[in-house]
Amino acid sequence: SKATVSVLNWAATARGSHEQPRTHHRTRAPRTMSGNGTMDFPTSFLTELAEVLIKAVNDPNVLYEWVTNEVHQHPIHVAVEIVCVVFIIYMWLQKPFIPDQLPPGEEPTKAEKEELVKNWKSDKVGENFPTPEFHVENEHRPVITRTTGKKIAVEEWGECDDCGSFNFLRLAAHEKVIESSLAAIEHYGVGACGPRGFYGTVQPHLVLEEQLQRVYESQQAIIYSFQYATMSSIIPAFASKGDILVVDRGVNMSLIGGVDICKAKVFWYDHNDMAGLERILQNVVSSEKKITRRWIVTEGLFRNHGDLCHLDKIVELRHKYKFRLMVDDSYGVGALGKTGRGTPEHYNLPFSECNVYVGSMDTSYGSVGGFCCGDNLVVDHQRLSSSGYCFSAALPPYTAVACTEAIDIMLAEPQRVTALHMNTEAMRRVFKKKGFEFPENSDASPMMLLSYPPKVKKPSRREQEKHIADAVHDLLINHQIVVVRPKCSFEDRFAPPAAMRVTAAAHYSVKEAEELAATIATVALKHMK
Repeated sequence: SKATVSVLNWAATARGSHEQPRTHHRTRAPRTMSGNGTMDFPTSFLTELAEVLIKAVNDPNVLYEWVTNEVHQHPIHVAVEIVCVVFIIYMWLQKPFIPDQLPPGEEPTKAEKEELVKNWKSDKVGENFPTPEFHVENEHRPVITRTTGKKIAVEEWGECDDCGSFNFLRLAAHEKVIESSLAAIEHYGVGACGPRGFYGTVQPHLVLEEQLQRVYESQQAIIYSFQYATMSSIIPAFASKGDILVVDRGVNMSLIGGVDICKAKVFWYDHNDMAGLERILQNVVSSEKKITRRWIVTEGLFRNHGDLCHLDKIVELRHKYKFRLMVDDSYGVGALGKTGRGTPEHYNLPFSECNVYVGSMDTSYGSVGGFCCGDNLVVDHQRLSSSGYCFSAALPPYTAVACTEAIDIMLAEPQRVTALHMNTEAMRRVFKKKGFEFPENSDASPMMLLSYPPKVKKPSRREQEKHIADAVHDLLINHQIVVVRPKCSFEDRFAPPAAMRVTAAAHYSVKEAEELAATIATVALKHMK
């Protein structure tokens, strides 16, 4: 504005009248002002520089005096100008770079390309690649073509008994779940078309979160579209550099991935070793004087070992040493507790004892995705800081409807959970009679990992995996029973023992469960000896 121009001109005049001119430097005119009230610095500077250069042709001292005057009167401007000039010269001298494009004449011919491919060798493929000891060459992988009904259908082998999936309550194949999913597809389509925070939230998401909030007695609940990414997103949201995590060595790769991403200081304690956990907590409290976020991270029902965490003792220790608790109960929901609500219900503990309680909709709830329950601060923080929630497409509406319906059926038909518990007890009883042993605190788990019995001499790990794979294939082709040989990842630093995974299910009678367990045990022992 004109007022601004007047004030700036007055200030320049006042400064000039009070400052004593330097006798050994010539004075310079003030910077001109543009018509809109801003100083036209580049134009005036370039004009003045041009005038000086012209005069310097006849008198080189003019250029020296001008530079000296500039340094004294405007040192910051001079520094910025020098940096800009150097940067422009540097960029001017750089060669242009075009990705994936060679200069003319340097493009290899077709014959040269074929020769390069033929002679190329890498340490990461072929014979030089270190094959993990739990890998089995040419392992048969059955293809499941149908999951509805009492039995599943397997390509080439027809109907088979499912003793390997985490569909403990058989709700994924329930008629009501399927019908409600089809109705949701007709109404909402097959996808949410965006993340929850943008335009991916639809009514089924809100209904499911409200239901999970009620079932798990929390202030809020949040759902994720991918179970594996749930814990690997939640852990970095609550722990970062400088924070402390105390983690059970038996957790699965989803948790290990989250622990690696968050860059917190990590202490590992031996699987289900409560004395070791307390020693670490004591050391952390005594050595770490800085106030940080401190977490105990564990699973409720361990996928890799088939046993339960000692949640009652962990809760006692977390209160004693002032730690927060994060529990991934992905395989305990629907399977543990009187009504199937998970590990806290199994121990008669309120869910609020777990600051962050995580579950899966992939297992007993017959859908896909994961969820987390907690107080308002815990859930609201995830909506802005959890990568799996913020940057992933929302859960398809029909899968949210399927999970809602499955939870309603579980609560309305408590006999399903009771039948699962009875079949679990029956199958474990048969396996123990056959000589198999299980970890402590695993009697309530419907997940049974059959490792080599203590009386059987163990071969190398690679041979163990091969024998178990043969037993799995034998059960499929000769007995039409589907079980699983758990696979390990290259990044699985705490790989569990070689084992065959057998799971109980609610839709069998106790007699059927015992017969299945007897057949599985007989075939497993035949290949393990």
